[in-house]
Amino acid sequence: MLHQSIFESGSATAVSLPEVVGAFSYTLDVGAGLPAGHSVRSCWIGMHVGRAFCLSAEDLHDLYYVLLLSNSGFGQLHVSTRVAQGIAAINEHWDGSGEPGKLKGEAIPVTARVALLARTVDLAHGGSRTAAAVRDVKAKSGTWLDPRLAACFERVSRSGFMWAQLNGPFLDARVAMLAPDYESDPAAPDLLGDITVDLGRMLRAKGVDRDCVAAFRRAGITG
Repeated sequence: MLHQSIFESGSATAVSLPEVVGAFSYTLDVGAGLPAGHSVRSCWIGMHVGRAFCLSAEDLHDLYYVLLLSNSGFGQLHVSTRVAQGIAAINEHWDGSGEPGKLKGEAIPVTARVALLARTVDLAHGGSRTAAAVRDVKAKSGTWLDPRLAACFERVSRSGFMWAQLNGPFLDARVAMLAPDYESDPAAPDLLGDITVDLGRMLRAKGVDRDCVAAFRRAGITG
C-alpha cells in the first residue's frame, strides 16, 4: 500500500519529511476541492515572498509547513503551536473581515498573512495568468492582504525565475529544497507518522486522486 511504503525498508531514510509533506499536500488540496498542487505552488510563491520580506529563520520554518498543510485543519497532525496558529488564521483578512476570529492587521500571524497572499496568487494565476495574479494582489492590498506583503510580492513578481518554475516539472523537488532544517525538529517523526495514518485512512475511505499518486511517486514513494 502507498501509505505503508513511507516506512518500508530504506524509505524512511531515502525520502525526506519535506518530500512526504509536499506529496501529502496533494491529497489535502483535492480533499478541500482545490486544484491538485495548489499547496506546493503556494509554498513556492510564499517562501519567495517570506525570504524577500526578511522573515526570521523561525518564521520561515513555520511558514513552510503552514503553506503545505494549510488544508489539513491540523487537528490530526503533530505540528508546533505556531504552525497550528498560522493554519487556523489562514482565512483572516488584514481589515478584520476574515474568519474565524475577525483578527486584524498585525494580530494575524505573519505566516498566515503570507500564506493567504500566496494562495490568492496561485488561484488567480491559474497556471498562466501572471498579470491577473498581480492585479488581484493589488486589488486586495489593505483589505484581504497585508499591504507591505503585497508590495513585497510585487517586487518579487518582477523576477521571471519564480514564475518560470511555478508550473515546471521539477517544482516538487524545488519546493523540498526550500525546506527548513527538519532533522533537528523533534516533532518530525510524529508528523511523518500522522501523515502515514491519515493517508491510509483516505485510501480506505475513497482512494487517492491520480495526481496525488503521481506526487508520491515523484517523491520516491511507491505502492
